[in-house]
Amino acid sequence: MPGVFATAVIGSMTPSSSDRWPPQLFVADLLLSSAFLTAGFFWVKTPDMTPKRLAWLLSAFSSFITASLSMSALYQLFAQSWVIENVLFADDRLSRFTATFFIAFLILDLALGMRYYPSQIHLLSGWVHHCFYLGVLAWALHSHFSLGFCLFLPLEIPTFILAVGSIYPQRRSDWLFGMTFFITRICYHLWLFVLVREIKDPRLPVWVVIAVTFCLHIYWFGLWWKSYRRKYLLGKGGKKEGAMEGKGVAAAAGEQGNEDGGRKSKKE
Repeated sequence: MPGVFATAVIGSMTPSSSDRWPPQLFVADLLLSSAFLTAGFFWVKTPDMTPKRLAWLLSAFSSFITASLSMSALYQLFAQSWVIENVLFADDRLSRFTATFFIAFLILDLALGMRYYPSQIHLLSGWVHHCFYLGVLAWALHSHFSLGFCLFLPLEIPTFILAVGSIYPQRRSDWLFGMTFFITRICYHLWLFVLVREIKDPRLPVWVVIAVTFCLHIYWFGLWWKSYRRKYLLGKGGKKEGAMEGKGVAAAAGEQGNEDGGRKSKKE
């Protein structure tokens, strides 16, 4: 499985044209991604896992894979001398696979969720959120903007930290989550916003969406910091305080905030 998966994601890095990406390629990527995620889910799943823990399994796989693959888009931004317009409205083989992988995650999260953790899939935070991002990704693939989408996937790093801590509580690290959240969803997000604002006559007001989500991340980080500070000052022994802190981390994760984000009910 790892060898097949690696072979699929290593492709041409040259800019695309519409005839380079036939529908059969999308179907193949979708099937491969679905098989990988499904195998991972049942490989890690154990009979004693609660629905809340099960609900984070696919998120852990998806956030790790997509955040890792997004480094290619970041490298291309570097290669373009940080001229984001050359990357934001473009795509390549790897970015299209990454976007398709995310689509597979959204579909499977609903499909497996109805069977194994239905209490964690709610109307707004599950169905509406996932269907919305399915539409965004379909538009990005159709318009050849998948590289631009991948530029924002490093924001999934704190989601991975949170997912691992939710599946295996003994490995939970609140400070690591907060640090990665601040670096990616505050600092990195703000940097992308500044770059996008420099685009003259953008094809769509991307900066508006970036600004709104940035404000949400500020709010979520504030919630996390308040609860983390209270826990630090009062000590780790307080049962009540621990519960408050957990809610703060959950709120800070937000959607998981962009992007596969946002099943708030999972975190509450």
